Amino acid sequence: MEFVTKRPFVNSTTKVVSVTIGAKEVDGEYSATIEKAVDIDVAEQKSLGEWTEAELTTLCNDTATADGWQAILDGDIAAQKDEPVASVFPF
Repeated sequence: MEFVTKRPFVNSTTKVVSVTIGAKEVDGEYSATIEKAVDIDVAEQKSLGEWTEAELTTLCNDTATADGWQAILDGDIAAQKDEPVASVFPF
């Protein structure tokens, strides 16, 4: 699973109030994505420049773990593999 979206939303005082996090899983020709807006508690809100890469990584990992993203993405890919595909008759 790779985090492909990390989009902060700021309020009028330029503090980050939420972050949209998105992840993608690829298995050969199959892929699945998931995305969620995560609200930041008022006590934890700070400006963009005060965030560290480690804090953002932790937020992404904690969100994915708490919501079971890996299992969801794996299930989506498994479902894609089970879908019928178009073919042609041999005549």
